[in-house]
Amino acid sequence: MPIVWFAQGRQASDSWTSLDMGHAYFNGAARERSLYEATFFSRRLDHKGFQYPPTSLLVMDAADVLFGSTRRFLEVVTWLWIPVTAVLIAALDRRLAASGHRGPRAEGWARAALAAFATLTFYPLMRAYANGQVQTWINGLFAGAVLAWVCGRAAVAGALVALMAAFKPQAAFVLVWAVVRGKWRFVAGFAAVAVPLLAASIAAYGLPAHLEYLRVLAFLGRRGESFFPNHSVNGMLHRLLANGENLEFYRRGSTRWLDHFPPYNAFVHAATVVSSVLLLAAALWPPRSTAARAGTADFCMAALASTIASPIAWEHHYGVLLPILVVLWHGRSGSPTALRVLAVTYAVACNPWWVTRALAETPFNALQSYLLVAGLATLGLLHRLRGSVGMNGWWRMPRVAPPGPKAPRQEDNLLECP
Repeated sequence: MPIVWFAQGRQASDSWTSLDMGHAYFNGAARERSLYEATFFSRRLDHKGFQYPPTSLLVMDAADVLFGSTRRFLEVVTWLWIPVTAVLIAALDRRLAASGHRGPRAEGWARAALAAFATLTFYPLMRAYANGQVQTWINGLFAGAVLAWVCGRAAVAGALVALMAAFKPQAAFVLVWAVVRGKWRFVAGFAAVAVPLLAASIAAYGLPAHLEYLRVLAFLGRRGESFFPNHSVNGMLHRLLANGENLEFYRRGSTRWLDHFPPYNAFVHAATVVSSVLLLAAALWPPRSTAARAGTADFCMAALASTIASPIAWEHHYGVLLPILVVLWHGRSGSPTALRVLAVTYAVACNPWWVTRALAETPFNALQSYLLVAGLATLGLLHRLRGSVGMNGWWRMPRVAPPGPKAPRQEDNLLECP
């Protein structure tokens, strides 16, 4: 369905309804309650609430001023992000494949066509489009950030990640990673975009709205989502414990926004916090190889960990996997085992696997979290690529002695940011 909708120019309005709500609040005459008391925590809200940070509303104001129609602008830009993402994926593939050798022009066109096909058939990415989700923009921005990083443009990568964080604050974890790794050009690029955006947002919507958003994040962290498209540790545990609705977004007999969240469960909350800390700590832990630190695999690992560690990781959030899988394809280093794992991971990630819904009422409903499994497998492959795991057992890379001086590992040259 998503690819058909794209061909028809159709999309739903998941993000746009939410953003319209926040936009309407600041354009309304009476404001008896604060932003998120009116648009998120209110018991009177039906179907949808505003869960984005105030900085996300800047694009609504800009569209209002420049185009006069926010909804049409958002829909057109979202449609355009799909071909733009395909171009970025093709450029990333071309860059990683161009280690001193350029194939014939026909091969280049074939690879570009394959990149377009991969984009249009990668379910999480196209699901974001069909839903009318700002995640479509985020997925494209991340593909651009990976390409910029590979090309040695760390400041550009930082600027693109800052734009991601304007809609999804968890992307700012990559900034923490950059500070720990001492990648100051990335930090400068991030700050050059984030600081003006934050200043403009505070000037437009007030500091209290930004501070109040911390309450929203705390609420989402404590409750999470049990609805099956949430492929996080939080979602998996809620479903295993039958805590909340699995196959329906709203609780039975209600369409109220706050009623759709699962009841608070102390065990799920604690397990979510522990798993998130472990995932983020693993991404920050430096590889044993100095050359692999702050390389492409390391960068991708930080970005992916921030997605998986979130209490709410909808299936469309995993659209960030596509450029990462391209990086892994070029960094597979000839290992048959790694290639098999990569192939299975791609097959799991790029398909919807609706058949797992039949397991919703069984003890095997953990299999509904197949994207979580694909994400964790991708983290493992990135961990291996950046050279921070022991080379033993089935995880061993082939050790073939080169005829001359020791050949540099691939992640020490092609996949590393200059």
